[in-house]
Amino acid sequence: MSNHNEYSDSGTSFLKVSDNNMNFSFIESFNALAVNLKYSANSVNKILFTSASLSQGKTTVSVNSAIALANHGNKVLLIDCDLRKPTVVNFFPSLSKLGLSDYIVGNLSYEKLIQKTETEGLDVITSGKVPPSPMRILMSKKVGELIEKVSALYDWIIFDTPSVNLVTDATILVKYNIAAILVADQKDGNMQVLGKSIDALKFAKANILGIVVNNAPAEFCYGYASKYKYKYNYYSKNKQ
Repeated sequence: MSNHNEYSDSGTSFLKVSDNNMNFSFIESFNALAVNLKYSANSVNKILFTSASLSQGKTTVSVNSAIALANHGNKVLLIDCDLRKPTVVNFFPSLSKLGLSDYIVGNLSYEKLIQKTETEGLDVITSGKVPPSPMRILMSKKVGELIEKVSALYDWIIFDTPSVNLVTDATILVKYNIAAILVADQKDGNMQVLGKSIDALKFAKANILGIVVNNAPAEFCYGYASKYKYKYNYYSKNKQ
């Protein structure tokens, strides 16, 4: 994790459905997720992605879900609310790293907060500098006012948040009528840890839409060839 008041930047290359030569399975998994969101979210247009633990692929899912929704003709805003170890900006290297935390503390104007991407219809708010107290930033009145303002401007707002079992940041955001989706890596297979994260979200009275399973076996991935490394499957809460 970065030190306080520094930007987190791993310098790693990240996969996007908009990348050239991306495999068909990866792209269609997110297209299917975008369709499932449309029919399962009902009147909710704000969704946060979280996970039970680290390295589950939640940011990859957040970013690519936002891109897929934009590709379906929606106006989408992706907000990086992982103020502890932000990585959304690494998917969009041309964007400024000034973002949410800078805006909340008064170091960035609203006009410069929202940045356009190369994907038509997709805007991004990066996390900004890693603050001394991420929880205090997310609990601020200004965050609530910002969410209310942008909700009227976009068809979908996607939030990338830290793992719910590690910190309470994701549960702080659900009070703004933000539905939750858990991202789980099938290879981990730790149902106890996953159950704990579901309990944490339920305790916060979150509207849990379902679970995105990363690295799922081919038979759960719409029949695409198993040679592809990245597999995503969406399970609505009715299938849990």
